[in-house]
Amino acid sequence: MVKQAAPMDEFNRLEHAAPQYYDAAKAHEYYLRTRELTGRRSGKDLTDKQKEAFDYSKSEIKLAKKSEQQKAIEEKRAAFEVIRQTAESKAQEISAKLEEILAQYDEASVSIVEEINAERVTQLNFIKENLKSALRALADKKEGDLEAIADRKTAALRKITKETQEKIEALPPIPTGSSPRAIKLREERRDEIAKIREDSALLKDETSDKFGTERDAVRDSTRAKQDQLREAASDERESVNNQASEEINAVSDEIATQKNQQRGAASSEKEQVRAQAKELIDGAQQQYEALKQELMAKYEEAEATEFEAIKTSVR
Repeated sequence: MVKQAAPMDEFNRLEHAAPQYYDAAKAHEYYLRTRELTGRRSGKDLTDKQKEAFDYSKSEIKLAKKSEQQKAIEEKRAAFEVIRQTAESKAQEISAKLEEILAQYDEASVSIVEEINAERVTQLNFIKENLKSALRALADKKEGDLEAIADRKTAALRKITKETQEKIEALPPIPTGSSPRAIKLREERRDEIAKIREDSALLKDETSDKFGTERDAVRDSTRAKQDQLREAASDERESVNNQASEEINAVSDEIATQKNQQRGAASSEKEQVRAQAKELIDGAQQQYEALKQELMAKYEEAEATEFEAIKTSVR
């Protein structure tokens, strides 16, 4: 910084201002050290002593100017670093916040999918138990129907046996003796009994076939109903699985959309941070450029002031 001269009265300040950077001993020493390198400076309005003094003052002004310029550069660099670190810190905060939000979405997705799968398992178990119950009811009904058929068949066969026996018992008594008529009557009786038993056997076969057909019909009907139940249960299971899959896919799509929106928002925030940092850096650079101009003007004025002061005070 340029040193401020001690206060004087108005006359001395204007007419006899002392040079701020002049020191007679140091000025002569500086002159002796630099004269062979730079030669003597020309100046029609200055004496040799004044030139010597002004050369020294200019060197001091140059050092002061360089010091302030270096300070300005360091302050600019420090400002740039603060801006950079602040922007980087904000970007890291945005990234960390984004990761936290994305993790929350992932946790929510897992939780929702678990709920969907739990409901899927509940419904599948319900379908399974309903199928088992329905099949068990069909099996019980089939066994009951078959048992009833068997009972009716047994009763029918017993009735045929009883009627057959009654028909035989209703035949005339077996004739005795060895006469041709007795022999003939016995033969006719045997033929009639054989015929009755043959008819009975045929009737029993027809009866057995009839009840066998009923039994087969019951079994076929039961099997068809079981197949229908299994097919219906399979369709229900497929429907439940498809619905769960659709719900899971919808959740995944929605979560993915939300996460992408969050990523986009974070990207916009980072872009805004970069833009703000650039604006601040541009502002700091402009301030530095303005300060450079101020320093140039300041030290040009200081050199002019020093020149006038040396002309006035150095003889």
